[in-house]
Amino acid sequence: MHFTSRGNYHRMAAVKLSKDIVRSFVDSFDTVLFDCDGVLWAGSKILHRSVETVNYLKETGKQIFYVTNNSTKTRSQYLEKLTKLGFNAEENEIATSGYLVASYLQSINFKQTAYLIGSKGFAEELTNHGIQHTQIGPDVMPTEMQFYVNGKIELENDVGAVVIGFDEHLSYPKILKAANYLANPNCLFLASNADETFPMEIPLVVPGTGVMVKAVETASLRTAKVFGKPSAAMFEAISKQCKIDPKRTLMIGDRCNTDISFGKNCQLTTLLVLTGVTSLKQLEQYKNNEQHILIPDFYTESIGDLLDLLEQSIRDLFRNFGEGFFNLVYQIVEAMRVHFNGITRRYRRKMERRIGAVLLLHLVAISTGAVNETAVSSTTIPMTEISVPTITSPKTTVSTEKIDPIFSKIDTSLNLPGTGTSLMNVTLDHLNQPPQGDGAKRNSVPKKGINKEPVKPRKGAEPPPAEQANSTRTTTNSSFKSKPLASETQNTEDEVSSQPDYTALIVGLSLGIAMVLILASVTYWRLRDVWERRQYKRVDFLIDGLYTDT
Repeated sequence: MHFTSRGNYHRMAAVKLSKDIVRSFVDSFDTVLFDCDGVLWAGSKILHRSVETVNYLKETGKQIFYVTNNSTKTRSQYLEKLTKLGFNAEENEIATSGYLVASYLQSINFKQTAYLIGSKGFAEELTNHGIQHTQIGPDVMPTEMQFYVNGKIELENDVGAVVIGFDEHLSYPKILKAANYLANPNCLFLASNADETFPMEIPLVVPGTGVMVKAVETASLRTAKVFGKPSAAMFEAISKQCKIDPKRTLMIGDRCNTDISFGKNCQLTTLLVLTGVTSLKQLEQYKNNEQHILIPDFYTESIGDLLDLLEQSIRDLFRNFGEGFFNLVYQIVEAMRVHFNGITRRYRRKMERRIGAVLLLHLVAISTGAVNETAVSSTTIPMTEISVPTITSPKTTVSTEKIDPIFSKIDTSLNLPGTGTSLMNVTLDHLNQPPQGDGAKRNSVPKKGINKEPVKPRKGAEPPPAEQANSTRTTTNSSFKSKPLASETQNTEDEVSSQPDYTALIVGLSLGIAMVLILASVTYWRLRDVWERRQYKRVDFLIDGLYTDT
């Protein structure tokens, strides 16, 4: 749906506002004209979220005007009421029908007296503009009608205009005097509005100013010049104060024959709220009768729905964003899990290869007799270079050789399953000890610091000289201590290459923190709105009954 071309509105039925179109709808106008009675309040009751909605629109840069056909209050009195109710209003934003009548008389330099059928507020508005007028209040018939019309009527000679607004003291003498003044064709006939009824907070029909205007029109056979809605005079008066583009102006009202007709006459976008005079059933009747001037462009239940729908659209936006965000986070976490699983699998395969090499070497050492199968020691042999002494036996001869290519790739910290000790934790005594005989059980090598009986040489073999054995042991030990660990550099490179990449984790955490801040901000503003509504509800019962005039 497009909101920029007004040509489509006259060919369309009234559209109910929804969260899908509310954002485009609000963005399509810069100025908003609010009717008051039946839109912002009904009697002394504030309607659903009217204060928050109007203030929100003004805070977002919209021009706000309060246009009302109610002539019972001056602009300053309306400003006082709006301020007490919580509206962020200014006096130059208020246009009442009484103010328009007084401004018109002032603009034509009216110097005569105006016969006023109206209220105290209307009289004050005329006085503020320098217009003389007759007294207001009850005007009852002091005697029977036949005596009254035969000489008891007191007519003033300087009356140049009959001005009609809402008058709760309307009587037969007032209608009679107004008709006689209008018998003069030079006497002006002005009316604040022609509303048939007043919107009330209770289901009660309250006759409005239109009833009084019709009574005088019928008696005088003249038609009043109406300044209130649906006349374009009110929009012209507002347009003189500031520049307004009708194509980007919204009129919100509760009565189709005044508010909506006013918007249509001035080429404005119209929105009907169902909290006042016009009901949804009447709107359907206008549609069936093809009364296009009475059919609004949009309608909704109350003015507060505008803000409710905006909030719902924002919540849906954040909900969709949140779902997309958490989906992104899930994908990042899943990618990280796959990445780390790949590292784990590579490390596991690497360790399996190492363990296989170690087990193979261990079996070779046991089969050659270089290591006692049951020996356990706490001394770890460096794996860089191992010199195995020549061991002579009747059947096997093992020569000393370097086994660097195998041992340099073995992680000496690997534990043999079930032993709780390092796989290659063997002492040099295992390698330097001469064999005890074919198939004979070798004695365990005593641990360092524990005195045990020396190992007896096998029968028929001469033990090696003590000096030779000691020199061999010393040479071997010194070679172990002096040789640098060639595997340390390789192990360090393996550890560095196997470090996980934390880039994805950092990105995920950053996005998560940003989302938390956004949600916290939205929660704060929502809670503040709830608190303000609670405060407004507290004010309701304090002001109830103070403003009974509509």
